Amino acid sequence: MFISVYGTLRKGCGANYKMDNTEFIGISKENVNFKMLHLGGFPGLVKSEEKNELVFETYKIKDDDKNTLRTLDQYEGYPSFYDRCEIELENLGVKSWVYYLKNDKDYIENCKIVESGDWLNQ
Repeated sequence: MFISVYGTLRKGCGANYKMDNTEFIGISKENVNFKMLHLGGFPGLVKSEEKNELVFETYKIKDDDKNTLRTLDQYEGYPSFYDRCEIELENLGVKSWVYYLKNDKDYIENCKIVESGDWLNQ
């Protein structure tokens, strides 16, 4: 299973240690039906009609590793705050899970869009 992260779980960020038991696959810019919002100290994705170019780091979680996904779900507040879905990463040639904001209407109205699509280079 692949998981793609875009904020505080990326390399160089405070929560990246939660990815220690995964295999780093790569960084990619992907055109996806999401927008990235600035929520203060971290970003969130919201679904979008139009495609936007966003930067992801993708990791492989071993098939027998149930603990890492459980840890990430807890960290992301899944399924109450964030939900997750599988998206196609064309530039890496894999399908990967990504977390996005579950109740996005409040955030869209009150948060600024990360125009660069890259949390680390806003």
